[in-house]
Formats: sequence, structure tokens, C-alpha cells
Amino acid sequence: MIRLDRIIDKFGEDVTVLNSGIPYETKGIIQPLERKRRLTDTNKRLPTGKANIGKYYAIFPPDVVLTQGSAIRTSENSYYPRSSGSYKVKGNTVYVWAVLSALTAQSGDDYD
Repeated sequence: MIRLDRIIDKFGEDVTVLNSGIPYETKGIIQPLERKRRLTDTNKRLPTGKANIGKYYAIFPPDVVLTQGSAIRTSENSYYPRSSGSYKVKGNTVYVWAVLSALTAQSGDDYD
């Protein structure tokens, strides 16, 4: 049986989770969320990957802690969690999930 943490370790990208300025290095899988219907206003179908709505879905190993002020950084982007939680089976955390938004200057990345 393949465990999810092994999949994340094998296929995930290097991620730094910052909680109160304290970095935690781990792996994670981050994918863009897409519109449920990939149709434009003119009813033309958008190709996969072109219907990005600016939010991302991420899964992390069960030892990752995400709080309200967390920041997630990859080699290419920085994100903040809009919502997060953990998926549990029989009381054991299997993985941590999060819906992320990209950090920009407008969203308060470098401002207090």
C-alpha cells in the first residue's frame, strides 16, 4: 500500500512554511484551482490550466501546522492560506490541506 506522505515526498516540491517568522522546511503539492465550468463569456471552452481563478489547492504531510498568519513559499511563488484543515482517519491525521492565494504587494506581502 502506498502511503500519501510517500507520494508527497516523491512528487511534491520543496516548500517553506513560515509561522510567526519561524521557517519549517517540508514538501507539498500545490495545484491551481480552476473554474467549475471552463467556458468563456462567448461559450468557448478554455483548455485545461487556462481557467485559473487565482486560488490554489495544496496538500502537505500531517506534521505541518498552518495558522492564520502563515506564509507558504516555494522556489517560484509565495502564498497565504485562505482556509486550511486536516484530513483524519480513525483519529489520525493523514494530510493537511489548504486553499491558498498568491501573495502580492497588494495583498499585504510586505506590509504590516
